[in-house]
Amino acid sequence: MTSQGPKLFLNSIPKSGTHLLQQVIQGMPHFKFHTHSQFYEGTKHQIPEHSAKLSTFEPFDMAAGHVYYSEEWSSMLKDVGVKQIFIYRDPRDVVISFAYFIQKFPQHQLHHYFTDVLSHQKDRYIALIRGVNEYDAKYPDINDWYSRFIDWKDDPNTLAITYEDLMKNYRSRIRTLKKIASFAWKSAHPPVSIGRLAKRMHQNIAPEKSATFRSGRIGNWRQEFDEETKEWFKKICGELLIETGFEKNNDW
Repeated sequence: MTSQGPKLFLNSIPKSGTHLLQQVIQGMPHFKFHTHSQFYEGTKHQIPEHSAKLSTFEPFDMAAGHVYYSEEWSSMLKDVGVKQIFIYRDPRDVVISFAYFIQKFPQHQLHHYFTDVLSHQKDRYIALIRGVNEYDAKYPDINDWYSRFIDWKDDPNTLAITYEDLMKNYRSRIRTLKKIASFAWKSAHPPVSIGRLAKRMHQNIAPEKSATFRSGRIGNWRQEFDEETKEWFKKICGELLIETGFEKNNDW
């Protein structure tokens, strides 16, 4: 095993393929989760603690989490020598996946509101789109929440990929896996060729091993959103869809 192996942080917008990304990385030899394996938010007061933990990483250590974008966190990753891979997803499908997730997990702050107050799935989608501020439940709207993460896609020291890149078709998946492997092993010597690494990563994908996996479909919003829900999404998050490349305009 080379002593020059990469150190990785796998960052994601929740419900955007967190476990999928972890599985593909673990398809490469030697990678393992560090004792400090999860990081959340990354607010300014957390940076000293997060920096101290990441500074203990050895080659082939990895961690994952949902960390908001900030220049401070970006600089910190560079300082400790940890490479970041960031995965994001069409926010319309994120809303759907998140709504089902909240109903299944009592620990989430909106669980009571979603199960005891709202009785229709459409109402849960609109609540996530518009934000929640009633019945002692508070949550930002989808544009505010998603925007806290999305600037990672333009960070020069981060490899940003989409969930759709990995799920669209086999050719797109292999191309993306090669991109991930090349990024991880840049300035180091991979144990096998990038092409063989990509095949190993592909073979390690097993959705059934993820406790939070539901369907994983791309574009599921087309079946789930009615016209009213779509109009709310366009009003709250239409510009973000265009900025992230998921739509060219609001005519969808």
